[in-house]
Amino acid sequence: DFCLSRGLGDVYKRQVLGGNDRPVEGVRVTVHPRGGVSQTAWTESDGAFRFEGLPSGRAEMRAEHEAYVPWSGPLRVDDETSVDITLVEGWSTTVVVRWTGSLEPVVGARVRGGGADALTNEDGDAVLSGLGRDSLRLEVSGAGAPNVRKSVRRAAAQGRTVFIELTPGGGLRGRVTDFRGDPVAGADVEVRRRGEDDALASTRSGRGGRYAFEGLPEGDVDVQAWPPEGLE
Repeated sequence: DFCLSRGLGDVYKRQVLGGNDRPVEGVRVTVHPRGGVSQTAWTESDGAFRFEGLPSGRAEMRAEHEAYVPWSGPLRVDDETSVDITLVEGWSTTVVVRWTGSLEPVVGARVRGGGADALTNEDGDAVLSGLGRDSLRLEVSGAGAPNVRKSVRRAAAQGRTVFIELTPGGGLRGRVTDFRGDPVAGADVEVRRRGEDDALASTRSGRGGRYAFEGLPEGDVDVQAWPPEGLE
């Protein structure tokens, strides 16, 4: 729970409580005032934290702790502010990312799911914590490989290890020009597997009309470009 006492001017005292009304230490609490500067505080051993100089009016508050599901909600800052919030205990899982074939660890891959985000370490491991749903949609990207998505159930992932393999991909670079051979910047470029309708990736041409794709799966592809708005 968040217990907000009566404020004294722009000074507010609060306390974070977890299950069984026990104070939670190390909760990162952030207030985002509308039109003001965001402030962050960390709870102490008694669950208390303090903000100073908050502008009156509407704001957004967010609380984050690895053992709990992140919480956020609206807040109105005035002389008498009070709100009760229950932090729900979350669960965690370890995602192990390996290269297909060699099973060597993939370092620096980005693992996302359930609102959590982490990078794999030198062992290819990434821990996602503060998860709250019974199902988890994972997405692993980076390291020059095509993105991999995988859905797992909480019963199969909580406190356990989820293995994901990445297959090294290739790169594709090119240049968009008009009928005169002049470069075209801002063109929409898509790449598809040959004979398929769904795009593997998309981008826009930059200065000099150049574009680049990384982490594409092996195989024949088709590339299609559309001129930017206003250019025929």
